[in-house]
Amino acid sequence: MKKVLVVEDDGPIRELCVTVLADAGFLVSAAPNGARALERCREVQPDLVLLDLSMPVMDGFEFLRRRDCTAPVVIMSAAYHRPRLDPSARVRDFIEKPFDLQSLVTRVGKALDAEERPAVV
Repeated sequence: MKKVLVVEDDGPIRELCVTVLADAGFLVSAAPNGARALERCREVQPDLVLLDLSMPVMDGFEFLRRRDCTAPVVIMSAAYHRPRLDPSARVRDFIEKPFDLQSLVTRVGKALDAEERPAVV
């Protein structure tokens, strides 16, 4: 079973993502900010991180700079453009909020299946 870490500060969105992904067969854990996500990465060794960019305490950009896990990332953001990121960030997809729940499941699955695909920059 693939492990997904959901990093999202908005509680209802975080819980919705956790529920939908768990119902789709993923083993899901969650964190409300980048600082807690660093801890969760060490604890659960996720296969993929679903990451919001705009969060208090530590945002998604700082999480990407400081993380020590190599799991690929799918960014979910209300931003209207894809941020430029270093290819070492291993960003596999960018999902714009609001998003369709079935599309979320499909895109997370594709990102996990496509480990050899070049990163999105």
